[in-house]
Amino acid sequence: MVDLQPLFVAIRGACSNKTWSTGIELSRGDAVDGIEASDEEVTLRVKVPGRTVAPTVTLYPEDDEWDCDCGSSGDCCEHVAAAILALRQARKEGKRLPSSAKAGGRIGYRLSPEGERLVVARVAVTGDEETPIDGSLAGLLSGRESGPAVEPDSVDLTIDRLMSMNRVRALSADTVQSLLPLLAEAQDVTFEGAPVKVLAQGLGPTAIVTAAKKGGFRLRLEAPASFERVILPGLALTRGDEGLALRPLELTDLAGLRFEALPLESVYPAGRVAELIGEVLPRLRQHGEVDLRTSELPDRVRHVEARIVIDVEQKGGALSVLPVLVYGDPPCARVDGDELVHLAGPVPRRDKRAEERALRGLREALDLVPGRRVEVMGKDAVSLAHKLRSFQGTIHGDAHRRLYPKKPLSAELALDPGDFSARFVSGGAEADPEEVLRAYQRGQSVVPLLGGGWAELPASWLEQHGHRLAEILAARDAQGTVAPHARPVMAELCDALERPRPPALQALAPLLDGFESLPEAKLPKDLRADLRPYQHEGVAWLSFLRKAGLGAVLADDMGLG
Repeated sequence: MVDLQPLFVAIRGACSNKTWSTGIELSRGDAVDGIEASDEEVTLRVKVPGRTVAPTVTLYPEDDEWDCDCGSSGDCCEHVAAAILALRQARKEGKRLPSSAKAGGRIGYRLSPEGERLVVARVAVTGDEETPIDGSLAGLLSGRESGPAVEPDSVDLTIDRLMSMNRVRALSADTVQSLLPLLAEAQDVTFEGAPVKVLAQGLGPTAIVTAAKKGGFRLRLEAPASFERVILPGLALTRGDEGLALRPLELTDLAGLRFEALPLESVYPAGRVAELIGEVLPRLRQHGEVDLRTSELPDRVRHVEARIVIDVEQKGGALSVLPVLVYGDPPCARVDGDELVHLAGPVPRRDKRAEERALRGLREALDLVPGRRVEVMGKDAVSLAHKLRSFQGTIHGDAHRRLYPKKPLSAELALDPGDFSARFVSGGAEADPEEVLRAYQRGQSVVPLLGGGWAELPASWLEQHGHRLAEILAARDAQGTVAPHARPVMAELCDALERPRPPALQALAPLLDGFESLPEAKLPKDLRADLRPYQHEGVAWLSFLRKAGLGAVLADDMGLG
């Protein structure tokens, strides 16, 4: 056994005379009881009058160090002094540990399954003897209940409170999950009669990663080699080099509460490699083993910044905007919904907080959502373009920065029925006349320009003349010639604009200028007939229509058959 003298000298030197004297009294009063000992450390309890829980002292003989859970702020307390004195005396007597006749039994836990529940029985352990504890530890210590003398520690009392709240012999799986971290600190636990360690660290499935035949990677989840069986939903018995252990099951959302979903296979295509490396495998490594059986999987996850990139373009009369949440510059991955899609280069480590900051900034600045294309027209397009010009981020495209004339469009018309043209211009920019009319008919106030951007419609002009212009444009052919039936409308437009009528429209004057009667038509010289008055009127109409280039429908009662 290790020589205790250096440790004894170190403790004596760290204690005040008063502390050392109190330690002597405790040692001589049979207050020290040994728990366990090895060459590296010795654990003892010191029974102190008036304290429910005996302080636990741990001595480290090889390092000349010590520890006590009493909470004392000094370098050394009376419990450490009593412990080294009692241990030194026991070693002189050939004993490995001191024992106290005053000490009650330490608490042991005897676990066994019962259907879907776990029986947690407690015993008082004194030497090789075990005495069942039927009541609560609090009741035994206060004398309200009869039973064996016990010497619980703080963990035992915490477990006692939890079990007293349930007041049942066998605990449910949920209650057992709450109890496991406490049982992990207990000194004496058995399962079905065999010593067992309770580990708070969860047990997850073993992951095997291989290259998939069609690209990407295959992930297979299996029960780990140490797995023996499931005791309760979410609780497993394992066997390792140090014997049996009880461990909570982890990743049950994948493997099931009883690992019943195992084995489980999933394929991650190339686009989801970032998710596999950055999220799935780290989670699996945290609770189990990951076996990489491929050299193709990137093994480095780099920290790159999450940011918003916006693509802007003009589509016809609309401003088209697509925001995307990406990592890196240039982008190495993008976020699609809840998935991180790897694009090229390094695989980023996903940062949900950084993503949320970027999303919040996008919402506050532009009221947009990543991955959702927005197409807006009219005033909405002008308003969004203004916001985009102030956006602090990466924007691809310049549709939002193109010229927006300060003045509304003005109409330029060539009023020739044989070569009619119409233009709407402002400050060197031009809009398609048909787009202008459509925008006006839809009730919009702006129209897209041919070179990009938008301009304000000449609303007053269109209100007065738009209906005539629309009729003329509809009657115009590819060469600019206006059909005869629309020429009266063109003449009306000339008059409304106070523009002279072109010569080609002068023949329409009788029809347009205060019509009272048609000019008398000259009859052919070789006509051998006397026409009645209504027949003379019919000939006058036909002559007028021929000169004006207009079509007509002959009625039988004109008498011109």
